[in-house]
Amino acid sequence: AELHRRLAELARAHLDDRELARQQLNALLELSSDDPAALETLGELYEADGRWAEAADTWIRRARVESSKTRLRDLLLRLGRIYQDEAPDLKRGILSLTKVLALDENNVEALQRLSDLYMKDLDFEQALAVTTRLYELEADPQRKVDHLLRIANIHEDGLRDAHQASRSFRQALEADPADLKAIGALCGFYARQGDQRSVMIHLDRSVATMRNRLLQDPFESFAYRGLFKIFGWRKHPDGCLCAAQVLDALGERGQEEREFLQTHVGGVGNPGSALGAPEHDEWTFLKAIPGGFRQIFQALDATLGKAFKADIRKHGVGRSERISSSNHPVKLLAEGLFDEDRTEDVDGDGIPDVVDRFSN
Repeated sequence: AELHRRLAELARAHLDDRELARQQLNALLELSSDDPAALETLGELYEADGRWAEAADTWIRRARVESSKTRLRDLLLRLGRIYQDEAPDLKRGILSLTKVLALDENNVEALQRLSDLYMKDLDFEQALAVTTRLYELEADPQRKVDHLLRIANIHEDGLRDAHQASRSFRQALEADPADLKAIGALCGFYARQGDQRSVMIHLDRSVATMRNRLLQDPFESFAYRGLFKIFGWRKHPDGCLCAAQVLDALGERGQEEREFLQTHVGGVGNPGSALGAPEHDEWTFLKAIPGGFRQIFQALDATLGKAFKADIRKHGVGRSERISSSNHPVKLLAEGLFDEDRTEDVDGDGIPDVVDRFSN
């Protein structure tokens, strides 16, 4: 046995002949099947050659002769990695990692891997249990949000419990109100539930969260990137455009913002007569002015215009200061404003009235 061991070491360390090393170790194990060192070396050689089935069988044999709980835990965890990542086997992977937890109930890697395997196995009750345990053990705020989002998805897609799903999605957002994954996940949940009102309320609150961050730091690119995303979910391309242009000006434009600008910025120009279109009143008037109030004054526009003619004297201007040149820049600007507002041409005496109309 000792000769085979020495020959295996020689082949491995000096000749770089892993095949010969494996042959010598297998010969040694025929003489001493429980030799821990030989099993350890043989398992590593199988892994180095990507022979994962043989590696797993060797590590199982190695685990059977291990007396240390700590070392046994590590061997079982190694098996769990093989059955999850290299030679996929759901049942054996779950069995190995469950044994890890029997030895170390708070082993985070085993819990995370078990959560993934239970999800693939569609065992949502067990997936919920181990993911909840992960959330309870987690200290990092970002990973806590990730665990809560998985818990929410388990409730929604696996257990068909919309109430608990909603609670977990909201809990994730409360943990970090500016987390874009949490914002997007809750938006998607409300949309899938057909609750458009909740979608809009939620996104409006998220916009307010990002704007509050900008009050503290007007140059924070994260907040502008968040607004870009949220306005996209809200189907508000103008808001996306503003956020993308700010990011571009700050030198923080990403691939998504760049593509958006390429497809949208060319269509933006002077508003022209659209400013005077009645269907745009909701956007151009102050929110504090009721719609009915506006409609009354629109109906009385001609009558009020005759009753309350503009008095240029209150602006400190007399007729002696009349602009007579048709090419005067102030006159051209005033006419341009009236053209865009779909009004009639004016002469020089009417310029104060232009100012009065646009300031009031």
